Amino acid sequence: MKYIGLSGILGGRLNNLFTQLFAAIGINTVSSVGSISSFPGNEFDTIYVSDPVRGGQFIKYVGSDPVNNGMIFLDADGNKWERVVEKGQPLNVLWFGFVADGVTDNYPMWEAMLEYLILKKIYIYPYNHSIVCYAKLPDIIFPEQNNYYYFSQTLVIEYNMVILGQGTYNTN
Repeated sequence: MKYIGLSGILGGRLNNLFTQLFAAIGINTVSSVGSISSFPGNEFDTIYVSDPVRGGQFIKYVGSDPVNNGMIFLDADGNKWERVVEKGQPLNVLWFGFVADGVTDNYPMWEAMLEYLILKKIYIYPYNHSIVCYAKLPDIIFPEQNNYYYFSQTLVIEYNMVILGQGTYNTN
């Protein structure tokens, strides 16, 4: 099966166009990543989530990595679905449910994102908390929001990790 890679966050009319296009060529669409949990996915190989913030293309996943609600989701039939990310595409923190309201603690989502990188063998985070890199980590992007991302604990940015901020409340 050929996968259709989608870069960035799609919004508004463009997002609706993709939803219509995918429906026309037989790719099932749902409105949000939360809708994946009620999706009966046994007959499909690809799902397109039309949510402009957390959406994108997902393919049926048969690996052993756990559901993390950022990159891997579970449907109603117990199937796992993994987000399609193009090579070199940054990991968007919004995919993992980060909230930029200045109040919500985003540290648990940060941990889930790091765990995903560990499980994908992009790098290993040994018990002594030093990172051994095997490949370049994907850049991590914090899209512009109306407020800042709050973390209850200090984030340790290790070697080979690039954090990108956008807009007024960018990385400082």
